[in-house]
Amino acid sequence: MSDFDSPNMNKSYIKYFLFSSIFLLLFSSCLVEPKYPVEPKITYKSLDFVKDSLLLKLTFDFRDGDGDLGLNQTSEEDSKFDQFIIVFNPATGVNDTVVNPDFYNISLAILVKNESGDFEELSIPDNLVLDGRFPRLTNEGKAKPIEGSITYTKEISSGLKFRISNKTIKMRTSIRDRALHPSNVIETDSIVIPQL
Repeated sequence: MSDFDSPNMNKSYIKYFLFSSIFLLLFSSCLVEPKYPVEPKITYKSLDFVKDSLLLKLTFDFRDGDGDLGLNQTSEEDSKFDQFIIVFNPATGVNDTVVNPDFYNISLAILVKNESGDFEELSIPDNLVLDGRFPRLTNEGKAKPIEGSITYTKEISSGLKFRISNKTIKMRTSIRDRALHPSNVIETDSIVIPQL
């Protein structure tokens, strides 16, 4: 009979198993969900430029008290976040189709270093959009606090390329949850964009 098959070994194993199970049960009951405000909070992590693919990659940490971050691409529940909405124009007396200000849940701005060393927000034409959307981070259901990291990538379009080529830039960003609570606004470290 091997040591493992001996009665003493089995008793030790059972004692160890029971002790481990009780410890895990007590430890898991001590875990308490963190309490965060319902307004999202973000903290800057990194900003990188990938020259081969002309991508700006912004990474930030987030916390949210009820987990209502992110938007589905298509959902009746999220129809208030459709890209276009119809509003009445009192000047013309007819309905106009306009871009929904709630369509995007991440707001972005590029700040460019000027000759005096200060950073100024880059003015971009109306046809260039920096803002974007990120998908839901939790399944629908019970509200619960969440935290994690988001890496948001933005491709540098031809219309933006010459505006930031060979410049030192920063980014400014904030997010909104589905209840339209805005987060705090963060600014990134500066990076140098090479000649494009």
